[in-house]
Amino acid sequence: MRTMAGVDLADARDAELVGAKAANLGQLIQAGFDVPAGVVLPASLEDAGVPAAAAEALARLRGDRFAIRSSAISEDLAGASFAGQYETLLNVPREGVADAVGACRDSASAQRVAAYRDRKELGEAPSAVAVIVQEMVDAEAAGVAFSADPVTGARDRVLVSAVKGLGERLVSGQATADEWWVESGKATCRTAAEGAVDADTVLRVATLAQAAADHFRQPQDIEWALDSTGRLLVLQARPITALPDEVRWEAPGGGSYVRNYRLGEWFFEPLTPLFADWLVKRLESRVVDVSHQVYGFPLPDRSHALVNGWYFQGLGWLPRSRLRLVGILLRGVLAKGAFRSRRRLVLMMPPNIEFAVRAHQDEFRQRVQPAHRQLVEECSKRESAAGPSELVELVDRLADDAGEYFWYIGIVGGYAWKSELKLAQFCRRHLADSDLASHQELVLASREPEAAPHTVFSLDWYRALPTETASSDVGGERRARHERLRVRRQAAESAARAALAGQPKLRRRFEALLSVAQEFAAVREEQVSEFTLAWPVFRLALRRLGEELVRRKVLDEADEIYFLTRGEVIAASGDLAQTAGTRREIWERHRRLSPPLWLGPEHPLWRQMMDDQVDSFRAATATSGQELVRGMPSSPGVARGRVRVVTGPEGFGSFQAGEILVAQATTPGWTPLFARAAAVVTDTGSVMAHASLVAREYGIPAVVGTGEATRKLRDGMLITVDGSAGVVLEGS
Repeated sequence: MRTMAGVDLADARDAELVGAKAANLGQLIQAGFDVPAGVVLPASLEDAGVPAAAAEALARLRGDRFAIRSSAISEDLAGASFAGQYETLLNVPREGVADAVGACRDSASAQRVAAYRDRKELGEAPSAVAVIVQEMVDAEAAGVAFSADPVTGARDRVLVSAVKGLGERLVSGQATADEWWVESGKATCRTAAEGAVDADTVLRVATLAQAAADHFRQPQDIEWALDSTGRLLVLQARPITALPDEVRWEAPGGGSYVRNYRLGEWFFEPLTPLFADWLVKRLESRVVDVSHQVYGFPLPDRSHALVNGWYFQGLGWLPRSRLRLVGILLRGVLAKGAFRSRRRLVLMMPPNIEFAVRAHQDEFRQRVQPAHRQLVEECSKRESAAGPSELVELVDRLADDAGEYFWYIGIVGGYAWKSELKLAQFCRRHLADSDLASHQELVLASREPEAAPHTVFSLDWYRALPTETASSDVGGERRARHERLRVRRQAAESAARAALAGQPKLRRRFEALLSVAQEFAAVREEQVSEFTLAWPVFRLALRRLGEELVRRKVLDEADEIYFLTRGEVIAASGDLAQTAGTRREIWERHRRLSPPLWLGPEHPLWRQMMDDQVDSFRAATATSGQELVRGMPSSPGVARGRVRVVTGPEGFGSFQAGEILVAQATTPGWTPLFARAAAVVTDTGSVMAHASLVAREYGIPAVVGTGEATRKLRDGMLITVDGSAGVVLEGS
């Protein structure tokens, strides 16, 4: 029914008169959705008529408390939601409705509304807004639901947020909501800060959101409320703003790709264009060249793929069985006559044979490491006086050299996990009933973690170094912590030796395995710590190249260089500021994604190797509770604390002592957080990744390679991390 002053919400149709919010609710009522009864006072209503119009609306409504909501002409649009810009007043008594309507209409002239309209380029604000007067819902719980994932664009996932009582507590930020997602008819709780709803209620809300999306034929953002009788109502429905095209994680060419291997273990965010096009390409190309030089025959290119900006290592180079891998190496040996040279033969042995690894270790110590240090020092001296072309040449040389260095990390440092695997298998077979809690206790780091000028937050050149941000301190009590770890390691050794008393053959085997595992763990730490020696030179050279591009009016700011390609930097022509800006926006959008660990079909040999490692490393679960995520045990012990998800250096300042660090991955620049963390959980990584190594240096539990920790765990959740079993449990 419509009068001179107001329109029943059920009859609201004309968005030009009643605004998009009211028109949407009117459509839903007509379609059979449960919406609180209300009356819309149109935008054309004169100020003087507000008291009479409010009185007329109240005469058609029941109850003694009301919700007053805006319905501006330009509100709740697909490209501009105006969420929170206009006033909403709840629990308004009958005598206060006229004043509340006036306050809601007056909010159209607020500075925040003007700023929002200007940001969305919507022109001048209208002089007034339509106002909805609704019967107040006595909500037991309320919240918001998205019928599609607003980050990934996935149309088959519904996100539901809920708080106890009124939804205004959620919208205003007064409460931390329960967060759920619904896929394939299953509701999964991401965090239960209030315990406002159960899974059945979430499924009802998800069905409601999907029904609204079906009605409007586009994904919807709805506000909902559940009253004390179990009645589920829609309070608002609008299109999800800026919904991206659905993100797909598809393997190029149908191959197998993995994110937590070799170079991929260093990345906690998507790669910037310059880094991917310059450093990664040259480094990986050099890795392939060195393999060819050492083994005497070409190996398949260990190509990677960037999917939605995230790095995935291809496994096309890896044979599908161990037997086939040995056959390939043997054919290469015979084809090149490597047997004629004992050294050549040793170097070509598979990199899981100790004496072959030691030959490569000698090569690294005698040639590669000193040559790398010398080149970095030479380029550092030349950088300040170099012109643009020479700066490019310096970056090229250092990138190539980093590739050779990285190859030796894989062969020599990579033997650390292989030697530890042998130790773990021995302990599992012969020391299962001893007082040794975990074999990992035996390989706790023997060196103290220290900051260095070349420490990085990220391998990606875009990220400033800790020394540039005065964040290089790794925390205090180094000596005390180092001593505690030494005592803990010696106690583990004593427990193992006591269990092997009277078994001399096993004791000798244990001592040999222990010695090699501890030795190569230290070698790996040393190699990794020096891998980024060239990064300060990279940063300085690229800063100067960026400044040159600004001088030539190619860019507006020097930092925009990281969103160009190597070819564009060398050409140094045209106006590329807009191109760089667009690429930065895409990169920022991709940073919000949670990529999977795998793309394409799982590689059988890779899966077998990973399963063997996890099975050998994992201790029996001693803690109890509901399992939230499972990964690779990488630093022993059990810790309980609140989750803090950190997506990059910008989140370091909010990390508090005693919290559980949850991240995609970590690098040496993240080490200061380990001094405060109770435990660490990462999406990617292996037992030799940075998070594993540093967690051992600090003596805190770590679980890595979970694939989904940053998606399933949320700030404030109380969890228990069992680093010996590789599981994360509810921390009740």
